[in-house]
Parts: sequence; C-alpha cells; structure tokens
Amino acid sequence: MNRIHAMFAALAALFLAAPGTIAQTAPQPAQPPGLQGKPAEFDPYAHRSNFVVADLERAFGLYRDILGFEVAVAMPVKPESFLYDFFGIPHEARLRIAFLRSPGGRFGAIGMTEVKGVALAPVRSRPYPSVLIVEVQKRIESVRSKILAAEPKYPDVGPILELTNPSRREFPITDHDGNRIIVMQLHAAD
Repeated sequence: MNRIHAMFAALAALFLAAPGTIAQTAPQPAQPPGLQGKPAEFDPYAHRSNFVVADLERAFGLYRDILGFEVAVAMPVKPESFLYDFFGIPHEARLRIAFLRSPGGRFGAIGMTEVKGVALAPVRSRPYPSVLIVEVQKRIESVRSKILAAEPKYPDVGPILELTNPSRREFPITDHDGNRIIVMQLHAAD
C-alpha cells in the first residue's frame, strides 16, 4: 500500500510542476524516485474527489479542523489553467486549489477548487447529487459535537445511527457548499 501512496504523491508533484497550469507559489512535494508516470496498480481506481467551494478557509474549518484531514498543498491557479474549462468556470473567476490527505496518508485524497469573483450555482440540497463517506476511528461523538458547535452553523446534521452489514455508526452532514458527507465509524470485527 505504501507504493500506491508514493505513486499518488509523485503524480501530484508532476501535476503541480507542469508548466502553464498552476502557479508555482507553494513548495513542491518531493517526487519519490522511480515512480514518475507509472499507472495505478488497480483498474479502475478512483484517484480522488474534487469539490468546488466558495471559500477554502471556510471549507478547511470542517475538513481540516474537525474531520482531521491535512492540507498538503493550497495555491492559486493561473488564469490560463485547464481547470477553467474542465470545471466549466468562467475565465474571469479567480481560482485556488488545495489537496487534502489523511494524516500520514496519500497525497490528494480530496481536491478542492475555490472559485471567487463569479456567482456560483445555488447550493443544491435534496436529492443530494453525490456523497463523500469519511471514516473516523473511535471519535464519532467528538466529531459530531464539534460540527454542532461550529460557527457558522452547518445546515443539515443528522443523528448518529447504529447500522449493520457492516456493523457501524454514522451520521450525515452537509457542508457550507452543499456537499453531502457521511461520517462513519466501523465497529471492530468480532
């Protein structure tokens, strides 16, 4: 598994170092030797999710400060970046991008693209178009308590449910940008 984590760090470093795409204002992650350009060992493999957000710092309040992800990189995006076309963002917008990871985990498990200077589509609620499932260990009550105490208030936080198959506890939350998350704690196997 460490080889896969190193591969993602190498791919992210290649992506960030590509000329003419993203501004080179943040320190670049070191590329592990021998992994440049190697594909994933699994086919298909979900590389990462990416959320468009209105404010990275506000998003970090949940994903970094409460859920515990680390911000590996946060940096501005050049106006000529391909990201504008990929995400359908008007070129007059200003973008920043961030990559988050689990502590000690692989680089870029979650990507976030901040869009400033143009109106974003209204935050969509039900039915939710997608859901990110985040596993926490032995701290689900603490995570939920921090979410409930946060300012500004999160719009939709559900109760902790006891579920089976697999045995787990989980609750839903919607972040300030309308992204639905399920926070899950798996029970240890008997």
